[in-house]
Amino acid sequence: MVALYLLAPMYMWFAIMFTAPHKEERFLFPVYPLIGFSASLVLYIIWKTTASCFAYFYKHMKEASILNISGFFIIYIALSCCRIAALETYYRAPMNLYKDVYNIPESNPIILPGKGMASVSQ
Repeated sequence: MVALYLLAPMYMWFAIMFTAPHKEERFLFPVYPLIGFSASLVLYIIWKTTASCFAYFYKHMKEASILNISGFFIIYIALSCCRIAALETYYRAPMNLYKDVYNIPESNPIILPGKGMASVSQ
């Protein structure tokens, strides 16, 4: 019950933000700590459930718990790598634009509004 009380701001944030038609990742930054806290609570609940299920097999309880938590961390690492790859692939336009702008030779003419053609060095 205490966990629900501590996570209430996250649920309210999600209820407000996910009803908005336009979402950006920057609006999730304030709730990242609460998302991490809720993930740790889920792992704790799974660990306690696994421990109670294997209470009869006490010798293997520790190995099963470690295996479950290790499995979740492996999935977390795989999803994090996929997210990094997606950001690198699909949000690369600003870096490509900077690279292209940096390589413009100075002798290229540009068109200035109201002034016509001019050189980049002017």
